[in-house]
Amino acid sequence: MSGRELLLPPAVRYRLEKLALAAQPEECCGVLLGCEAGDRLTVEQLLPTGNVASGDRRRYYQVDPRALAAAQRVARKRHRSVIGFFHSHPSGGVEPSGLDLHHAWPGVCYLILAVRGETVEIAGWRLAAEAAA
Repeated sequence: MSGRELLLPPAVRYRLEKLALAAQPEECCGVLLGCEAGDRLTVEQLLPTGNVASGDRRRYYQVDPRALAAAQRVARKRHRSVIGFFHSHPSGGVEPSGLDLHHAWPGVCYLILAVRGETVEIAGWRLAAEAAA
């Protein structure tokens, strides 16, 4: 997460791992709610969404737009922000795919959950604003 620190409390990490494992062989996905203080982002809540990708859900994900709108309403109500998104790679690494990079919003935090057997590795990244120009 170049230039920014992402805090992922143990309970949130545990839930991410369980979601990724339960969704196999498909990709899980969802919204990250939290707060931003200076260069620090803290994930406080996960809002899993359905993977509504029209293609192979073992290799692609799409957050349900209605679930995203609902997450934005929840964030406003709780005085929090949508700070990013998460999705799993059931058979890949933590590096963003070409499609992940193509669809990324500049400045938004993304977590990738790479599933390897019963182990889940988590990595965060974001697309720099200048990369989108």
